[in-house]
Amino acid sequence: MYNLIMKKSSYNIKYLFIILFILISQSKSYSQIAKICNVEIKEYNTKFIGNVVKLDFNISNKTNHTIDNIEFYIRYGNVYGDYITTKNYTFESGLIIDPIKPYTTQRYINGDYIKTDMAPKTFEINITRWHATDGTYCKNDL
Repeated sequence: MYNLIMKKSSYNIKYLFIILFILISQSKSYSQIAKICNVEIKEYNTKFIGNVVKLDFNISNKTNHTIDNIEFYIRYGNVYGDYITTKNYTFESGLIIDPIKPYTTQRYINGDYIKTDMAPKTFEINITRWHATDGTYCKNDL
């Protein structure tokens, strides 16, 4: 009787790992990179769960300036890559978040709810503009 219980228990754990693997693999997105004037936002570990997204990016400052503000937007798409919606975001230094020093990388993590009938599965990052502490700025003239 003991061996039978252990055998069923090991099957349950095996199925649990299979289900977790499927859920994790379906929530992973594709890697994205956006660049403007030597500032780069690179996707690190972004996850989608239904209409909730956990944005997880690395922001690299490859300039001689200390960056204190970056405005960017993300175009979200469905599982086929068809456009769903666009949302604006801002990285801004302040009391808790330090500005990005020259030639360094800083992590950006943010959670968001994407209000749409379709669950987003793909995204495209675009930097609108950035500002440095010395007043220097760069703007995308699209």
